[in-house]
Amino acid sequence: MLKCNKIDFMKNYLYMVLVFVFFSCKKLVDIPPPENLLVSENVFSNSKTAAGVISNIYSQMSLDGSYSAGASSFSLICGLYSDELTDWSVGGNDQAQFYQNNLNDRNSIILAKWGELYKYIYVCNATIEGLQESNLNQAVKKQLIGEAKFVRAFQLFYLVNLWGDVPVPRTKSYLANANLRKSPRDSIYSLIKRDLLDARDMLSSQFLSSDLVTAYPERVRPTKWAASALLARVYLYTQDYLSAEAESSEIINKSDLFSLEAPSNTFLKDSKDAIWQIKAEGSSSGTFNSLEAYTYDITNGIDFLHSVSLAPAVVRLFGVEDLRLKSWIGVYEESPGNQYYYSLKYKNPAYYTAPTTEYTVVLRLAEQFLIRSEARLHLSRMNEAQEDVNMIRRRSGLNDTTINNKEMGLNVLLQERQRELFLEWGHRWMDIKRQPDLDSKMTNVTVGKGATWVDYKVVFPIPRTELESDKSLEQSRGY
Repeated sequence: MLKCNKIDFMKNYLYMVLVFVFFSCKKLVDIPPPENLLVSENVFSNSKTAAGVISNIYSQMSLDGSYSAGASSFSLICGLYSDELTDWSVGGNDQAQFYQNNLNDRNSIILAKWGELYKYIYVCNATIEGLQESNLNQAVKKQLIGEAKFVRAFQLFYLVNLWGDVPVPRTKSYLANANLRKSPRDSIYSLIKRDLLDARDMLSSQFLSSDLVTAYPERVRPTKWAASALLARVYLYTQDYLSAEAESSEIINKSDLFSLEAPSNTFLKDSKDAIWQIKAEGSSSGTFNSLEAYTYDITNGIDFLHSVSLAPAVVRLFGVEDLRLKSWIGVYEESPGNQYYYSLKYKNPAYYTAPTTEYTVVLRLAEQFLIRSEARLHLSRMNEAQEDVNMIRRRSGLNDTTINNKEMGLNVLLQERQRELFLEWGHRWMDIKRQPDLDSKMTNVTVGKGATWVDYKVVFPIPRTELESDKSLEQSRGY
């Protein structure tokens, strides 16, 4: 699945691993044979170049469609697949397949998404192995391996949540990765937890500059808090509520680093709500904004990316007193009485050359309050769960809510998550998937789209090209 053209590498080129994977690979899971992988030992021979390998991962994430603005972004495709977006495009394009919940294994966005996730897993595997064999300063080595394990866990989290059972490469070795079979969901989650626990213990507790020594104001390198934040989410998804509460509490209690911001400040690059951000790189990268969910000139059909708007039901979730309504939702009036709404969480243009005041926020404090609240509900600690939800509501200009029982609390919390996290990183789709009424909910959602729901659609199809290159790989059920 990862069969790459041979490249005439320059001798001892510092970023061989990244150049090889990012720019020369045609297919995306099998690891290239040793004779094609000419990785210079010099890459990991000193702290500066070794740190550069990891920094390049974040730079590439800034440019990839999954992580910033683009047709394959988590926010866009999951927003379409769930109930957050309305797609006004005409015809059966690949984006429309998500909105109609009618994916097939030749969908180009599916292939791009699959490829991006495995690309980063491969680079992380190669980086971890290279670092482990290096003679770098132990503190630097520890930080970099922690970052690589965190990034690998992040990719695996989205693979298992979008596709379910998938192959999991754990090395750069061609022989070990040839014809990998799927790993079951529970096994993948165990691997994710192991990576995140390692990362939490290895990563710095302060934000660092690229030299991995100096403290840095920007939150663009993962810290132990980022590992804890993602680990808290994983514990919640796997119903380990005590652990979810403990991890989220560690972050919430770190009040010298993190605090809830007013909605107008939440997505600024200096926001104290941010636990981990992706820095915009150059003129071809952007934050999640207009390309993701902005409607303009719908009737002229500029292109399919600009043919989506916020579903009216999302807008109706917000009362007029909710500060998030004004700060995070914009309106485009095509004609009197004909309005379309869009995400305004980020205010910068999608593409820009000037310095920006915003970075893409990947993990943030508000989610940790919601995670802890849900965990406490399941632990029958209603008052504490209620207080966590009310922290979010007060910051948003709303009155406190009262939770009298678990069922009521879960309904309140799910709606609060929908308001707070709309069009961020696929949260809504993954929240729907976690509910016992998933199928009835999605049946109602798809009827509203003029489509139909079948239970196998809870996971995406594996790209046809991957199945053709690896005969031991089985297609997702139903496709």
